[in-house]
Order: sequence, then C-alpha cells, then structure tokens
Amino acid sequence: MDFQPFDPDAPYDPKPILERTPRQHEIRGLHFNSIQKALGERASYVPFKLYSVREYNHLCLRAAENLHPRSPLCRGLWRTGKIAIEAFRSSLPGKTFMTLAAGQLLTAVRAMPKAYRLTQAQGDVKVLEAGDERVTVSMRDVWYHAPFHVGILEAGCALFGKQGDVSVREPELGQLDVRFSNLRPL
Repeated sequence: MDFQPFDPDAPYDPKPILERTPRQHEIRGLHFNSIQKALGERASYVPFKLYSVREYNHLCLRAAENLHPRSPLCRGLWRTGKIAIEAFRSSLPGKTFMTLAAGQLLTAVRAMPKAYRLTQAQGDVKVLEAGDERVTVSMRDVWYHAPFHVGILEAGCALFGKQGDVSVREPELGQLDVRFSNLRPL
C-alpha cells in the first residue's frame, strides 16, 4: 500500500476504531483533560493515571462534532488533534521532551517512541526516516482516529516551526504511517 495525500475533507467512518480498539489499551488522563477543557468541561481525570483509549476515542469524536459542527468529521477530528498536542506540551513529560528537543524537529522526531511510551501503555512507534526534508513515522497497535492523529503530528511539527506535505498509509486498523515531505518553515 502506497502513501496517499492526507485529505481532511475526505469521508471518515469512526465506527471501526470505536468498536475495535482493544479494551486493554490505555492512555494517560492528561490527554482527556485537554479535550474536556476545549469542550468547556471541568477536567476530571488524574493526569498520570491510565484510562481506556476507547473512552478517549469517544471523547475525541464528541469534541470533533461539538467544536467543529460545520466541518466534515475528518476535518473536525484533525482540528481536535491539534488541540490535543497542548496537553502533552504542558505536561511534565511534555515539558521535559520539549527541553530535550531544544527546538529541533529532528531531535523531537527521534525521541517520539519514548514520548509515546510515557503517555500510553501499549503500541509501538518507530521513526522510519528523519531528514531535513522528509520525516516518516510508523505506528503499530496505536488505536486513535487517523485524522485526529495526523492533527497531533502536524501540530507537533508546528511547535518546531515546520510544516510539510502530509501523506498517510493505513495498512490496517490500529496501524498508521505518516510522512511529512517537503519540510519547510511555517
């Protein structure tokens, strides 16, 4: 399967990810809290406690529908992903990560596998390539809405003053490869 350009206006069916995310998959509460705050709700999760990824995916879907009601669902999830990066950035692990990256996107990309291990209990993230003009990341057993995850990664690049042409490959549910080509300043 080849990489395809990411289209935030493409049709998106959330049911497969909502129904098939493994029940044992967990993510830190800090991620829930940022979405709740964006929805105008009180943050109700313990930041470093682990909670169900299924529950998180439902919350992200609700946020996409409520925060972006006039947008196609794919675009709403993509925009919601951009909100979620702030949770990580403002957390203790996120602040540490940003300090260690020292403003360098490639340093941050190479550290992504460790960052994911800090915030979720399952899944495997690998950096397939990290160069000045192109970055490719592979995620296996990482169960989030694909447009949401692309939004997170794009917002992550923007934190380092970069943008790129985004393409994705989704070999099967729970697997996502994301490539940023033609990396350039914002």
